Amino acid sequence: MRVSTLAAVGAVVVLGACTNGMTAFQHGGNPLMQPYHVKQADRAVPTGSDFNQALTGEYRALAAKEGDTWYDFFDSDFFARKALITASGAEAGPEDPGLWRLDASERTQLDPARGSVC
Repeated sequence: MRVSTLAAVGAVVVLGACTNGMTAFQHGGNPLMQPYHVKQADRAVPTGSDFNQALTGEYRALAAKEGDTWYDFFDSDFFARKALITASGAEAGPEDPGLWRLDASERTQLDPARGSVC
């Protein structure tokens, strides 16, 4: 009886990992969904403004580099999902430097720039 309970709990955890609900941070990606989202982003036909269409291409490229070169599947999934948002014509909004692991010198460069667009 105890083994079946553990197996059921394990199955729930494994299946839960297949959803987007399991992320490292609110802004993070899901490494288990990364291949699916990258493929979706690559197939998406960008709509909306010229800016959004260009941004979609940049997010696609960043998602590919994060996954293929740096093996950071959390961030690869995150940027692939942002590519899907911008491909749909919606605004993804600028990143919040406070959500990333940045040192003080990097923050002093990024915070004023973000403040000028938000």
